[in-house]
Amino acid sequence: MTAPCDPRAVVALDIDGVLRLPKRALTLDRWPGLFHAELTVHRDAYPTAHHHRPPWDEDGAWRSTDRYSGAGVEWVHRLTHDPRVEVWWATTWAEYANTYISPLLGLPLLPVATSSTAAAHTSSAEWKAQQLLDQFPGRALLWVDDNPLTRPRFEDERRPWDRAITRVQEINDSTGITEQDVADMDEWIDQVTSIEGRRQLRHERRSLLSRRRSWYRRHALRR
Repeated sequence: MTAPCDPRAVVALDIDGVLRLPKRALTLDRWPGLFHAELTVHRDAYPTAHHHRPPWDEDGAWRSTDRYSGAGVEWVHRLTHDPRVEVWWATTWAEYANTYISPLLGLPLLPVATSSTAAAHTSSAEWKAQQLLDQFPGRALLWVDDNPLTRPRFEDERRPWDRAITRVQEINDSTGITEQDVADMDEWIDQVTSIEGRRQLRHERRSLLSRRRSWYRRHALRR
């Protein structure tokens, strides 16, 4: 007998461009909800997959003062206390997300969905997506990233999955997670974690596929 699937929704969370804003971001410091924090990393504990090596100092350390999304950090804090969801890191920081980012932001240590030992010959988005697909079959999944795979490509790889209960939330890396992002994601979590909500999402998925098939048939007849 197949073991029952965990009913909690998985929130798979990126860091750079989602919680931590890149240096090149054009966001003004006065953007609501941003705050600054100093990150210190060490050469002997640093991710290798899809990460550039920073300019280490003579002690093998590197420090950077960065901007972070207050709305995003507060949201993740709240989710870690929500029994309906399970929050995972899905980031190129891999296990080092718990070494550096969790303590910096006052978060608990979170399970990590992306391994630094996984093959990294693909793009970072493909590298993350494949590991998410492998780990959470049948689970409701919210992937939060500033550079995810496009939705059709992500779905095409998920034939054994329930695509109706999957959401890819693309974040603008100039702002990180905003209050509007939080509202949209909370609404989806509320829906996907209820029986009636899942039923509605599956109905919408079937309707979408039906419209697509009708469209293809009409256009095929015109050829």
